[in-house]
Amino acid sequence: MTEENHCYENALAERVNGILKDEYFLSQTFKDFSQAEKACSEAISLYNTRRPHWALKFKTPEQVHQGETSLTTHCSAKNNYFNPRKECVTC
Repeated sequence: MTEENHCYENALAERVNGILKDEYFLSQTFKDFSQAEKACSEAISLYNTRRPHWALKFKTPEQVHQGETSLTTHCSAKNNYFNPRKECVTC
């Protein structure tokens, strides 16, 4: 990722890698390359199509890329995905 292998040089890529490892279990050891490749492809697809992002106003990257303009509110997005206790801390 970087010439000196220092995480602060490429924070965005390190963040995405951390999310993929932690939330999609990509830190495990795979039997072979094809199994790892399939797991990575599935994780990236889920990350881009199913996981709402706070910085994108709780839309998925796919929704933003397709130019969708309707925004969900903080409450509805958090209640549906992030907050199992159904409480809103921003509204």
